[in-house]
This record gives sequence, structure tokens and C-alpha cells, in this order.
Amino acid sequence: ADTTLYAKWVEHRHTFKDEWSSNDTSHWHAATCEHTTEKKDEAAHVYGTAGAERYTCSVCKYVSETRKREAEAADKKNTESKPVKVKRTEANDAALNSKFNVKAGKTVKVTWGKVKDADGYDVYMAYCGKDKEKVVKSVKAADSLSVEISKLKKKGINQKENIKCHVLAYKMVDGKKVTVAKSITIHAAGKKNKSVTDAKSIKLKKTSYVLAKGKKAVVKASIVKKNKKRPIINHISEFRYATSDSKVAVVSKNGKITAKGKGSCSIYVYATNGCAQKIKVVVK
Repeated sequence: ADTTLYAKWVEHRHTFKDEWSSNDTSHWHAATCEHTTEKKDEAAHVYGTAGAERYTCSVCKYVSETRKREAEAADKKNTESKPVKVKRTEANDAALNSKFNVKAGKTVKVTWGKVKDADGYDVYMAYCGKDKEKVVKSVKAADSLSVEISKLKKKGINQKENIKCHVLAYKMVDGKKVTVAKSITIHAAGKKNKSVTDAKSIKLKKTSYVLAKGKKAVVKASIVKKNKKRPIINHISEFRYATSDSKVAVVSKNGKITAKGKGSCSIYVYATNGCAQKIKVVVK
């Protein structure tokens, strides 16, 4: 008798991985069944326009090394072509002056405040009079915020002479020093100078002002001397003034404050030897 054979048809459904497979141009879900050439959801990579998005696919997170190299090269070119903008600011001056002090004796110790992002500081010094201040010490920002000077004009410190000193903070740009802050010039009495003395402190009649735009006020200050019998060094003004923000308020060389714009700032009052007081100004 003849024998008839019947084949049973079984439907096959492909199965795929949950994670993405990818190459440099596209991504897909690979088959997990015996039909390994099958792919699901195959599509080209999707990239963004900024940062790591330029070379990282937003769908499968594939990182294209070719695109990454191109992006990094473009970033480097843009950085090199854009000049670094650095400048001296009132805020930087205030920071430098915040701890500026000169103590004259057998040696002269100079300290100053830290200026954000400064690469270093140059200390200028000379005896009061006709001598021009010259750099006596350069300090890298990471090293210190003080120096001790033991010689001027190639000799030991003359303790009968008064000292003048200022400090510049700088940023290195294309191999050159660019000034980002300048201190006031301090005039300090020599330790053995018996004709003058330094300020011990400054007294203020008012330590804060609230002003309307355009209004004015005058700082009223007085000196408390270290030696009451001697005069303060008088070859410069008894007081010097500075503002932390001239957009809010400015101050004249005579201590007249003028309100310029809404906000708050500080007005600094300096004696000849750097002794200081701060006044808060609010402009409404």
C-alpha cells in the first residue's frame, strides 16, 4: 500500500536583543534566533549640534571616533582663534587691597589679598622721594601672598627712610603679563624715622549710606596715629578712596560719593600706610 507523509508547518517568529548593535553609520537590534542576519529597527545614527552630542548617537549612545576627533579639532581651533580677554577691574583692585600691608623694619614685609585667576604678583618698592618704584620680587600665585624684602638699591634696608610700595597682579596671555589688578601705593614710615608716624586706624563718622540715584554724600574720616606726637607722612593725600563698582557709586579724590545706579557697593578709605575702612553704599 502507498504511504502518504504529511509535513507539519510551524510558524517561526524572529527574536531580537533588547540592546542596540551598531557600526559607524547605523544601529539596530540583532536577532537572537538562528537567523542571525535579521535586523530590527535599523536606522542611521542621530547626532546633535553641541558638545558630546556631536559625536554621540542620541538613540543608541554609540560614540563615533571619527566625529569625536573632528569635534575636538574644531574646538581647539576655535579656542586658539579667540583671544583671551583679561582686564583690570575694580573688584580685582579691591581684592588685592583687602589685605595689602607694608611693615617696615630691618626687613620690609609686604602682604596682599588674593586676586581670582591671577597667575602671579609683582611687588614694586622704593624709598619715598625721587626714587622710582621698581620690581623687587615676583611671586607666582600658587606660592605665596607675602614677601620679605631685605635689600633696596643693593644694600640693607635703611630704617630711617620711609618706604613706598605697590603690587600688581597679572595674568599670562600669549607669554606676556597682563595687569588684572593694581594696589594703592602705600607709604610706610621707617622704623627708626623719628619725624613721622603711621596711621593706627581710621575713624568714620558713618559706615553706610542709602542714596537715591544722582545724590551725593561726603565721607568724613579721621586718623588715629600710632605715635600721637608725630605727624603722618604728608607728601601724599591723607586719605585715598576707591569704589568696588562704579556702576553703582563713584567717589572723588576728596571723598565725595555720587550715586550712579541701583544696587550696592563698597567705598574704601585708605590712609597713607594702607590702613583701611569700608563704607557700604546702597543706591535705590
